[in-house]
Amino acid sequence: MILRAVLFDLDGTLLDSAPYWQTAWRALTTARFAELPDGVLDDLTGLSTPDAVATVHRRMRWDGDVPTDVAWLEANVSQALRKHVAWLPGALRLVSEVRAAGLATGLVTSSSRPLVDSALPDRRPDLFDVIVCGDDVERPKPDPSPYLYAVERLQLTPPECVAVEDSVTGVASATAAGCRVVHIGHTGSNPDEAAIDELDAATLLRLAR
Repeated sequence: MILRAVLFDLDGTLLDSAPYWQTAWRALTTARFAELPDGVLDDLTGLSTPDAVATVHRRMRWDGDVPTDVAWLEANVSQALRKHVAWLPGALRLVSEVRAAGLATGLVTSSSRPLVDSALPDRRPDLFDVIVCGDDVERPKPDPSPYLYAVERLQLTPPECVAVEDSVTGVASATAAGCRVVHIGHTGSNPDEAAIDELDAATLLRLAR
């Protein structure tokens, strides 16, 4: 089947947001007069903020209110994003090349709409034909709902779309939706992953076959 669209994840795929989240988590932990033990923030990549916060609460044995911490963390990260958006090297170039090749593009992220609006205040219609955020669906990644919703909005079928993802959670979501998947990394050291700064549109389309 002919490939007609490329659906990009945001955090860790196009945007280097990890430092923002690490800073926010440290600030929240400091406010609780606690320390972040090694491993507490592991394996959160690709999760929605509520799921990530619930996971950390369990690991830290905190009894705090999850929605309150979600709001605090997202406000902190949103403020940082409004000051500076750290796109990964080659990310915006790749999206532009895909569009120049005549394919539709989408953004499918577990981040909430306020966070995405902080990173993309004008929604960047020159980059994405559709944007699906974590709070646009009842069940975020790894559920297939985010990708199915994006495909539906593009009026395509899942096999006509390839997802570009950096996390196991995102790959599971896209695969369950029936999309093709290109799993990207950041060092190029894993032969099963492609480094996004080394990808061009032609290579991405070849990997998606």
